[in-house]
Amino acid sequence: MHEDWITTREAGELLQVGASRIRQLVLEGRLVPMKRGRDLFLRREDLERLKTELARERPHKRGPKFKVQRPGGA
Repeated sequence: MHEDWITTREAGELLQVGASRIRQLVLEGRLVPMKRGRDLFLRREDLERLKTELARERPHKRGPKFKVQRPGGA
């Protein structure tokens, strides 16, 4: 397989999501796979583009919205 195509497992690692999320993105039409036998392959270029889009969509992780008070006043 050419280097421009990667497996769904590799795609999940790149996007930091599970295989079920990769399948969901395919069903939504956000990723177009190539099927070879029973395996799906995705274009690395498409995943890099989608990674940027998802980063814009995801809320930034921040600390808790409340202050944690510990015993002893610290």
